[in-house]
Amino acid sequence: MGLNVGEVIPQFTLPDQDGKLFNSNEIVGKKPFVIFFYPKDYTPGCTLEVCSFRDSYEEFTELGAVVIGISSDSENTHRRFASKYRLPFKLLADKQKKVRSLFKVGSKLFNLLPGRETYVVSKEGVILMVFNSVNASQHMKKALNALKKLKIEMNLYPFKFYPILKERLWGGTKLGTFLSKELESDLVGESWELSGVAGDVSVVANGTYKGTSLTDLINRFPEAILGKSVLERFGKEFPILIKFIDAQKDLSIQLHPNDELARKRHNSFGKTEMWYVMDSDEDAELIVGFKENVTKETYIESLKNNTLTDLLNFENVNEGDTYFINAGKIHAIGAGVLIAEIQQTSDQTYRVYDYNRKDAQGNLRELHTALSIDAINYTKQDDFKVSYEQKMNVANPMVNCPYFKTNFISLNKNIRIDVSDRDSFTIYMCIDGDVLIENDLGSILIKKGETVLLPAISSYILLNSERAKLLEITV
Repeated sequence: MGLNVGEVIPQFTLPDQDGKLFNSNEIVGKKPFVIFFYPKDYTPGCTLEVCSFRDSYEEFTELGAVVIGISSDSENTHRRFASKYRLPFKLLADKQKKVRSLFKVGSKLFNLLPGRETYVVSKEGVILMVFNSVNASQHMKKALNALKKLKIEMNLYPFKFYPILKERLWGGTKLGTFLSKELESDLVGESWELSGVAGDVSVVANGTYKGTSLTDLINRFPEAILGKSVLERFGKEFPILIKFIDAQKDLSIQLHPNDELARKRHNSFGKTEMWYVMDSDEDAELIVGFKENVTKETYIESLKNNTLTDLLNFENVNEGDTYFINAGKIHAIGAGVLIAEIQQTSDQTYRVYDYNRKDAQGNLRELHTALSIDAINYTKQDDFKVSYEQKMNVANPMVNCPYFKTNFISLNKNIRIDVSDRDSFTIYMCIDGDVLIENDLGSILIKKGETVLLPAISSYILLNSERAKLLEITV
């Protein structure tokens, strides 16, 4: 009997049927995988076994798994064998039986016949199943069932969350009339769709995990939800905040600190964001940056003289317009604009001008003039308007920054997306129509104004719709 369940597989290097060296480190940390040791090419039992893996290969790939066969045959023999039986996976040539020895795979029939043993290995390189049997027909079935059981036990289906509605003095009713949110006020300015912000953590609204917070979900399945690379960069903190924003009145003029400054001042991430305009009143505007380069002194003087707006760049907006707001850029959402917002998980905002408005208690809202001075970018930069294609039924790139990637997808038919190599969660914001979204373990219908999270462990995504527009967000 070879290695045991729970052990980490040894690192190894072997040539494949094409003579290329394969190193086990190429897949450890990326995908789960199956290694099956078999005695010899062309023998009836071994041919039956490899062909069973071939015939079910699509099921293994749908589960995100790699299949590898190992025997002591040469590269040339493997190449002829793989060609004859149209094998889509790697066969490794362990001519000296060194890897067989590393895995402690024994022999049968008084050591005359090399043993037949199959391992199912997690993405982390930990053995999940060992099957040792001379019955060649059972190895593929055992491996496939073990991988299916792994996903079923996690049961990480597409998640929808309860919206967190925020009253704002500039808010209105469009989140209800336009996006069908259930409002209890005429001043709802924000719907936080997906949030890991302390005090405002999203809660699952569907399926087995209904009532579970996003934080608890990540703590239970950190890599499966986030992806290994995301987990390494951000830890267990969900790195993206997803919102819909309804500005019935002008928002304050503001900016956000970058990561370095936010970490130093607030022990927090900075805030880079993007806006997609879902609806706008006639002549509605956004403020994005300065219209000309300014100096720090000019900026400070304009605050004193109440003339800041004279320095700012105003943009007329229409549905579909998209803006990228990097940290340090002065900006504001104008009255009459409804947007989808994607941002870093951060609530660090420096408000610099607020039209002398008062809050519900009659007090002027706090300004952050001193904090803003060293955080602001005083240079005029035309880097904010996002141009993107709108090809049907494909992902059209919009924004690709260190914090998130966003694509625009317009559907009039069903499409399938292979995400087995994505190593990130996927978020869909439905900005028009409706779509049935499916992954390996479930499906959910979302409509305009709703958001869904698909875990990183998903190996494929099906988008089923006759008419929908989506924003696809990954890290």
